[in-house]
Amino acid sequence: MKKIQFLLPIVLLTILALSGCQKNDTPAPTPSGSIDSTGTVVSGVKNTAELFNSWYLWYKDMPDVDLSSYTDPSKYVDAIRYTKDHWSFVAPLQKILDLIQSGQSGGWGAGFKFDLSDSLRIADVYTDSPMGRDSVARGWMIRSLDGQLVRNMSVDAINQELAKNQVTFGFVLPDSTYKEISIAKGNVVMNTVQYSHVYDTNGEKTGYLVFSDFLEPSVADLDTTFATFKADGVSNLILDLRYNTGGLLSTADSLMSLIAGNKYNNQTYNVQEFNDKHTDANENNVVHQAANSLNLNKIVVITSSSTASASELTISGLMPLYPVTLIGTQTLGKPVGMSIFSDTQDSLAIAPISFRNVNSAGYSDYFDGIPVDYTVYEDVKYPFGDPNELCLKAALNYLSTGSPGTAAAMLKSGTMPTKLLSKGTDVTVTNLYDWKR
Repeated sequence: MKKIQFLLPIVLLTILALSGCQKNDTPAPTPSGSIDSTGTVVSGVKNTAELFNSWYLWYKDMPDVDLSSYTDPSKYVDAIRYTKDHWSFVAPLQKILDLIQSGQSGGWGAGFKFDLSDSLRIADVYTDSPMGRDSVARGWMIRSLDGQLVRNMSVDAINQELAKNQVTFGFVLPDSTYKEISIAKGNVVMNTVQYSHVYDTNGEKTGYLVFSDFLEPSVADLDTTFATFKADGVSNLILDLRYNTGGLLSTADSLMSLIAGNKYNNQTYNVQEFNDKHTDANENNVVHQAANSLNLNKIVVITSSSTASASELTISGLMPLYPVTLIGTQTLGKPVGMSIFSDTQDSLAIAPISFRNVNSAGYSDYFDGIPVDYTVYEDVKYPFGDPNELCLKAALNYLSTGSPGTAAAMLKSGTMPTKLLSKGTDVTVTNLYDWKR
């Protein structure tokens, strides 16, 4: 079996941005721990049990189970899952590889979220997706789904509609015109740098980056964006991770190096700590200088309860190095990562949570999320980059005046869910968006 390391917050979704630091091939471990097994055991369940008994961060807390009573490896994982683990998974191998290597998935290709007035809107869109190819844009309000008025629907009913393969969406555009489009789910190629711009703030250049997923193709896109930032003399950075649910550890290394490589070359920003069976796998993640590394003074990160895993690792890693200010809402809370094993016999990706993340100051175990410095609730109706968008407005104000302004005091109205209803890609198992803390 081959082992790859990932920082993913959920199970099988676009978020499964996996492929991080790829290590040497690791043989399947010898089963250990207590497994009560009688009768014939399905190979996928057996392989999953062996890996979890060896690599699972909380293997000591796994209950005894009868493997012969399971035919589905995912059901086995559900049975032995530790209380803090909402992320370990088993998934089709090729689906995961497609996601890792090329950022491809299926679905709508757009995220859905309620705004401050409880109107359902498009939160973000991947350009090469069913929604993107129909020119749907962030901020569009969804008035109806298959003729049903959204205002009269429960969240469960909305999710049932979004689970269909084809839906007729009734949109209200920013200019108040109405547009009805029948859209079918299809192939999604994720452009993870969703927006970038350079602003002037008090005579300094501030780069603004909306980054949605840590995938392999992200590395080149990030480098191109930071080349522009560097050419423009950017000295402050607003890093928008509000919808970034995680991904590859290798891509986190690349982003850290682009942000901090000039000042902190060769410095450790994170340590991966494995269980006591695999202390030899413990590893320091190090900042490296890159051609387009910036010389930054201040960093503002925009977060939400959908900010997770590799995003939180990046935030945590930056905190001992820079004056980092967090604006938005508290992050999800996933201070652990996965080693994903490819079971080619059964064409499965097996992903036990296998290590905890500790930053260079010893900060870890933020299972309740990383708190923000200023609470600001976004208003989804504004496009990314619009200075009237509340989170960006607060970030720009903070860099200009040292205060986020009145947006920070804003109270959430209505019943706006704190998480996206959907990130717009295939969801086949319990995931971040419907998990209740």
